[in-house]
Amino acid sequence: RCGCEGIHSEGDTLQTAEAAEAQVEPREEVPESGLLSNTVEPHTPRQLAAWKEAGAQQAELEKAKLLEFQIDIAKKGQKLGIRYDDSDGMGLVIKIINPGVFYDSIMEQNSDRWVMPDDRIVEVNGMRGKSEWLEEECMKADVLSMKIERLLPPPGVRIFCRSQDPTVKIHAYDLFGHSRGPLACVARTLNGMSTRYGLFHTGVEVYGCEWFFGASAEGLFHGVNCNEAKQHAQHRYRTSVVLGATAMSQDDFEELMPLLRMKWPAWSYHPISRNCHSFTDFFCKILGFRSVPRFGLFGSGDSSAVPGPDRTEARSLMPSCGCSSLKAGEGRGAVSDPSKWPC
Repeated sequence: RCGCEGIHSEGDTLQTAEAAEAQVEPREEVPESGLLSNTVEPHTPRQLAAWKEAGAQQAELEKAKLLEFQIDIAKKGQKLGIRYDDSDGMGLVIKIINPGVFYDSIMEQNSDRWVMPDDRIVEVNGMRGKSEWLEEECMKADVLSMKIERLLPPPGVRIFCRSQDPTVKIHAYDLFGHSRGPLACVARTLNGMSTRYGLFHTGVEVYGCEWFFGASAEGLFHGVNCNEAKQHAQHRYRTSVVLGATAMSQDDFEELMPLLRMKWPAWSYHPISRNCHSFTDFFCKILGFRSVPRFGLFGSGDSSAVPGPDRTEARSLMPSCGCSSLKAGEGRGAVSDPSKWPC
């Protein structure tokens, strides 16, 4: 088998007798978490619903279009490592990309051909029209030529920028600070005395959202997600450091974030060598800063740039620097060339 796993929606289950008598029509629920939630639910209807809720006009929604592109994958006897939703009967909507030949293959492509969660496989080796045909071809063929469809947002609709504020801030939290466990107790105690030897979580706020990296207990793909500033669900907020304004435009930021999220899948998380601090450091370098404040034992960056116990207020650390090129530790590269990223 190729490692493909189908995710069947609730519509595939039999209705109960009571529901059949009442003739209750199925109604799609839009998650409160919105477009950027890390979820395995079918995505396209949720996208459109969220755009409507955001006040997009019907004329703008009609301008949404599909991008189609082709990729070639040689399985070499290995598993693809993808999970998909085949409930529409005509395509395979990719929901989760696990470690395997599929992810490795798309990372070798140009970034404009990176297949992402919620993209739809519509053709495999010339076969199209039914989901079962596509699945069968993925299982039996060793070389796959796939045509992929992606729903593009209407012009002017921004998914990742929730405000126009380019100020970049690092927010630090006591690790698992909302819990009462021994680790949380140790983190609160150490963090109150020292930012060098404490246990912290960090996130990066820019354009109205705070971005962070972490593992997924549910086995979902995206490791980079966002929350409201200073409002992480698991960790207790402690302090902030203001880096300054990024020179990256909102348009470039919208182009950057899907690529960045592909480079930091949840399954690549490691508590020491590739953690939330590693992402904070990497992200801020892409945004145009030479260094970031280092928090805690497993942090990344410059420990001297962190406010001490008597200076826990947010403060300016450094001005933004040029974003014309990406070198090791300074500036950011062209969004269309992630191969130059320093990771």
